[in-house]
Amino acid sequence: MQQAQDIKPAFEVEALTGKEKVTRSFYEDGVFKQVDESVDKGWMIYFPNGTSIRIRSEDEMRRLGFLEAPNLLDMESGDEVMNRNMSLKENARRKTKSRKSSSATSGVMKDG
Repeated sequence: MQQAQDIKPAFEVEALTGKEKVTRSFYEDGVFKQVDESVDKGWMIYFPNGTSIRIRSEDEMRRLGFLEAPNLLDMESGDEVMNRNMSLKENARRKTKSRKSSSATSGVMKDG
């Protein structure tokens, strides 16, 4: 009997609501200053290995790709699994590209 794959999303996003007080420290004209500010709490990003990060700005979320749907991961192999929204053609291209880049130097032979 074949064992079911352990498939999980690459990350999970939780929007935090409300604001919080933070202290911003900086130097201005050679003088150390601290200013209390009220900022949005932002987002928590959770990963399948049990780690998490906090991101405060939407620009940073966009830059890191967390506003997109997460890829799915096979937790046994670490490989990406075809995303439900990805066409078969896109999946084949992605797999071919990753194989070419990882095996590009493994087949180098010395003449002679």
